Amino acid sequence: MLTKSERTLFESRHGGSNILSAKDEQTYPTASEVLHEMALTLAGFLGIAVVINLLLIAFGG
Repeated sequence: MLTKSERTLFESRHGGSNILSAKDEQTYPTASEVLHEMALTLAGFLGIAVVINLLLIAFGG
């Protein structure tokens, strides 16, 4: 862990404070994006289930 003076020196030499705080700039998906992904996944599973059922009906399983 850097002391405050070490951090200030590093930032002045390397051009700003955003280098050391890159971890803080993670972006997380919004609730809307998460729900959209969940809906697409559910639709995919339902589509697979429908195809399997149609194959079973068609071939008399």
